[in-house]
Amino acid sequence: MIKLDGLLKEIDEGWAVGGDAGEIVQGVNVTADHLEILTTKKGCSEIDAVLEPYRMLAPKETEKTLDKASIVEGNPLPVCVKSEYAEYSVEQVRVEVYGDMRIKVGERDWSDPLQFTPTTVNLVGRLLPLVPLELVDRVYRYLGDNWSDRVRKISEAVKKKRGV
Repeated sequence: MIKLDGLLKEIDEGWAVGGDAGEIVQGVNVTADHLEILTTKKGCSEIDAVLEPYRMLAPKETEKTLDKASIVEGNPLPVCVKSEYAEYSVEQVRVEVYGDMRIKVGERDWSDPLQFTPTTVNLVGRLLPLVPLELVDRVYRYLGDNWSDRVRKISEAVKKKRGV
């Protein structure tokens, strides 16, 4: 994450580390096998210009269905994510960049693009922007009962952070 933060320090458009890695840095007890960055479509383009030497997949609008379904009123529903998407390999770590990410559960309408003010954590003398746990918690709650394990883990991390 330190190398990535150094590479992206000049990006004008806002960005933040999200996904499992972003949650881990904020004290959530999960595991991560890659990094996710959330930004805007313009930010995805700016990041691509900087990370071009590491590019595995150029930015393009992509829609994908998550492996884990949503359970709403006992019914499993697919969870889809649509965004400007690009993929990189930085020091053998897969980095996925999502620009203007939107979420859809089952036949519901697409959400508006996720917007947030990043929270930060001091990582070796630098402030690393992170997707706030409050937003992550709201997204997991929106996804339904099948994601309640993540809601619980976030709640535990927040309580620990507050000393409760």
